[in-house]
Amino acid sequence: MSRSSRFPLCLATIACLLVLGAGAEPAQGGGYTAISAGYVTTCGIKAGDALVCWGALPPEGPPAGSFAAVDAGFYFACAVRTEGSVVCWGANWMGQATPPPGDFTTVAAGSDFACGLRTDGSIACWGAPSAGQTQPPAGTFKTVTVGDHHGCALRPDDTLACWGWNLFGQATPPPGRFASVSAGENTTCGVRFTGALVCWGVNYAGQTNVPPGLYRAAGVGAGYVCAVRADETLACWGLGNYGQTTHPVGTFTAVSSAYQHSCAIRTDGTVACWGDDEAGRASPPADATPPTVTCGATPATLFPHNRKLVDVTAHVELADDDSGPAGFALVSVASSQPDSGTGGGDRPGDIVGWTLGSDDTHGQLRAELSGHATRVYTLTYRGFDRAGNAATCAAAVEVPRHRPAR
Repeated sequence: MSRSSRFPLCLATIACLLVLGAGAEPAQGGGYTAISAGYVTTCGIKAGDALVCWGALPPEGPPAGSFAAVDAGFYFACAVRTEGSVVCWGANWMGQATPPPGDFTTVAAGSDFACGLRTDGSIACWGAPSAGQTQPPAGTFKTVTVGDHHGCALRPDDTLACWGWNLFGQATPPPGRFASVSAGENTTCGVRFTGALVCWGVNYAGQTNVPPGLYRAAGVGAGYVCAVRADETLACWGLGNYGQTTHPVGTFTAVSSAYQHSCAIRTDGTVACWGDDEAGRASPPADATPPTVTCGATPATLFPHNRKLVDVTAHVELADDDSGPAGFALVSVASSQPDSGTGGGDRPGDIVGWTLGSDDTHGQLRAELSGHATRVYTLTYRGFDRAGNAATCAAAVEVPRHRPAR
């Protein structure tokens, strides 16, 4: 399955004390950067780090916030927030939706377990341990993928390590170096650096019989495989009883295959899905209109400038008349003056207690001036609708030199 491993980070500077996903704001209703087809749900990440899911969703829906990676499994899904923590939702009968704490770069969801790649390169797995699928090998890895009851990962030397259920040889990879790997039901496929695609495991529908040619990536489903060719067109083979091998035409950058449907990202950033459309899992939302987001803060003025930390509460209102509001996330907390902490009464730690990438609306700001001009703190939030469109708003908190007029 296709995955994303973006993990933005910003360190403290004069102009940016706390910021997440800094840079040019993407176009409203921007395209998809990641896609994952699951058993009954499909999820993607759009430009601006918005998570959007469709198909059969739990009553609480997917979580709000900013995300770097997502993977949909069997009646559950997991995603990596931009600050590194993993959140899962949906079925949890074996603990598959209860991830461990820590920072991760990517996550992979199977039938009743999941695995994540930590920022130190190690793999952590949780959920059902029945076939050893939650016991990954030690060492460091570059990426991880899982099927029904097995997993595979790329080592730093580009060789593969697999674990878990191996009745059909799906966890016995061929030797050699690979650029990417994707695990499905009981089949696994890997793309070599030469562009050759190799598949192994169960072959009851010819899913390991790769058509000739060079490939960029593959998505492995249940009895079939879909892959992006070197020329960015799609190829699908194996079981096609639900139309899952009848792929759309055009050029694509990524593909993800589930049990009976697949989805792929076109080169223009839009998503196309095909196969079984039960519960709308192969029908991505068409809404491209961003929500309306407004922000404010209380108090909006910090006076006197006595160098004390002050409790501040942000107020975010989100509205969307099309697909409906989904949630919002704190993008940055910035200051127009530096937080030098160099003495002379200048205390360090002017911005405290704000959690980026979450719906946090409470924190502290210091009533301190580092110059002669009014200091301005800016709280920036990004709101999302249920189609993954995003819009931002900003709330200003001022530290004036003189008492404000009443």
